[in-house]
Amino acid sequence: MLEEYEKQLNCQEHLNKYFDLLVESFVDYYGENKRDEITQKFKKAMLIAYRSPNIVGQILINISKIITKEIIEKKMSEIPANWEITDLIQNNNLSNTNILPLKYFKDFYDIYKLGVDGRKEKYKNDVLALIQSSLPSFNKDDFEEISKTHTIPHRFNNIPKNIKNIILYWCDLNNAEKQYLEKFSKVKYIFEKVNPNVTIENVSEMMNNDDIKAFIFYSESFQEMVKEYESRMEKYSLYKKEKEDFDLLKLKINDEQTILYIAHCADDNEARRSAVHALKKPNQLLEFAFSQDYGISDDRRRERLYNDIGGNGRLYGHHPESGKCGDQVQE
Repeated sequence: MLEEYEKQLNCQEHLNKYFDLLVESFVDYYGENKRDEITQKFKKAMLIAYRSPNIVGQILINISKIITKEIIEKKMSEIPANWEITDLIQNNNLSNTNILPLKYFKDFYDIYKLGVDGRKEKYKNDVLALIQSSLPSFNKDDFEEISKTHTIPHRFNNIPKNIKNIILYWCDLNNAEKQYLEKFSKVKYIFEKVNPNVTIENVSEMMNNDDIKAFIFYSESFQEMVKEYESRMEKYSLYKKEKEDFDLLKLKINDEQTILYIAHCADDNEARRSAVHALKKPNQLLEFAFSQDYGISDDRRRERLYNDIGGNGRLYGHHPESGKCGDQVQE
């Protein structure tokens, strides 16, 4: 199946392979005496195999699912267990690694292994690095003092109050276990498939379960699987860029057309001038598009800004009837 999808992506190359076959088909129909004429005409012809950018995007999604399935199945075969592929990933796709069950489980297991003291130490080091990125003089002693006294050292009196409050919150070591609980909550359902009565207090008792041990193995191989996935998908990077470029162009044209319609149906010169000015500054197109309500009647907005653009198209901000902002609106 992967080979078929690749043929669809490389449709121009695939079409060129059929050049001789096309010539022979026409010769069969018109006769051998027309071979030279037919051959010359085909040599002058420009054969273009077309597939829309949206089709390219769908093909890439299908390829991504196939590659993901192959990688996951290979890893699961190393330690068989009572898990389905969908237990490890979502939508059979490794493309968005931040929302995968495997990633969540790895994040949880990494801090589970540290124990209570280890989690506090890691949290402390993480917070220190974060604060020091903006306040280089902040050190471990400062963290310890704030953690114990819940007050900011006098030498930091000149920093803004809101920053002080953030530092006070960050320097609370109780946050280490809060983070641990949050990470557990994201993977609790995985443990519940083995033991419905699992809690944060008894989760350690499940770590020797064969199915959980297999899931741990899969999660610790997560980066390895992602690396293999990215390596195999690199083959299709040019097609991915083709789709991304098309999407960006579509958004840009849609933004510009929105402004042009506003400029066209605005009822005063100031609104028109503002629209023309916005067209010269692409980064302001969105901001302007529906922030300027003056000079445009509801009837004209409905007629020109909504229906003329397509009714169910991509409009930013104000919808003339619903008043919704920000979302795509459907009539």
